[in-house]
Amino acid sequence: MRTLSLDPRNLKKPLLAHDSLGERELGKLSTAFQPGEWVLADDGKGDKYLLGYINPFINRGDQFRAIGTAQKSVEKSSEEEIAAKIIEQRITAAIEKRTDFGYLKESCRLIFGGSDMLPGLVVDKVEKYLLVQINAMGIYRHLKVIEQILASQFPSLEIIHLQSKNLSMGEDIPDHSSDVSEEWIRAVESDLRMSISKENLQKTGFYFDHRDNRKRLEALVKARLQKASTSVDLFSYLGAWGMTILKTGVDKCVFVDQAKLESEFEKNLEENGFSERGTFVRQDVFKYLDECKNNKIKFDIVVSDPPAFIKNVKDKKKAIVGYEKLHSKALTCVSDGGLFVAASCTQPVSIEEFDLTVKRSADRLNLGIEMLDIGIQSKDHPTESLSSKSNYIKYITYKITYKSEIK
Repeated sequence: MRTLSLDPRNLKKPLLAHDSLGERELGKLSTAFQPGEWVLADDGKGDKYLLGYINPFINRGDQFRAIGTAQKSVEKSSEEEIAAKIIEQRITAAIEKRTDFGYLKESCRLIFGGSDMLPGLVVDKVEKYLLVQINAMGIYRHLKVIEQILASQFPSLEIIHLQSKNLSMGEDIPDHSSDVSEEWIRAVESDLRMSISKENLQKTGFYFDHRDNRKRLEALVKARLQKASTSVDLFSYLGAWGMTILKTGVDKCVFVDQAKLESEFEKNLEENGFSERGTFVRQDVFKYLDECKNNKIKFDIVVSDPPAFIKNVKDKKKAIVGYEKLHSKALTCVSDGGLFVAASCTQPVSIEEFDLTVKRSADRLNLGIEMLDIGIQSKDHPTESLSSKSNYIKYITYKITYKSEIK
């Protein structure tokens, strides 16, 4: 394997503590390195290397993505030998992790990029398929090895490649997306069946990151003596939140999303026995909430789980303003004593900052709120700590405790 020599003066912390390196740490990279080549980074200060893959053609962002440390004797091995060994070890460990918590019995996130020490590789296990997303050339270079390992672990599942330019982090990954022979692809989460058309699958895939939070909400709603009868699932996508609520016995749920998902909802509501209790509204959520306010429509349970508002820390203020606007509109549609479920997948906004957007919105509306429950992402989306870049999911449930001032 080739070695990349670094100037330790460019490193803010010891080399082996880095999970990625950019232009500031690497300086001017030689274009002799191939995109995605596995290399050993050396700052000349220790007896170990930082092992990772490099792409000198990335203009902005991480040019080197670390996957672990290595003894200096590794430099005598070929990239192919080291990559095959490490990929097999990491995939096996990821599968064992999901097995430990029983996630493989249903659908789940099987491999979660850097959190499973394979940055750039995401794999979801659904009913008949493994859905693979490759977002780094260092992973794409060893695609065949990855496919062989996954096929040996799950011989009954077909491997399908999804590809999104938005997730490729500036790397020019060749188009390797797969076609699916079946019209519908189904996942199962907490006994709920959710299908997506193959057309929409390539655009978005499935989302399991709030699985544990949906279970928490289900238990909370079931435990209440005050039975809820109406609910709304905002930014509903395939309707996992709303169907979880219907599963508890709540009479009705309105699902609101501006995506073309009418066929998905008709199928999913029918398959779960909710056809007469669920309604899909294809509309911009902000406009829908304005209409509810104007028509004095309220719900016993309001769930708000929008797509990520921003991707970069520098845009955090814009995201916070956006959440406060959304939460202000949503809170006006919650019944007296009702529940407001605020969820987020915006990584740069912390859970404390997210909570404050609800608190400030409630204060402006003169609403009393009480925090009932709080959660982070599911255990099949592991994260090292609250401060980790991989910690992005936030979930908080509030109860509306009063609606007006005492006069």
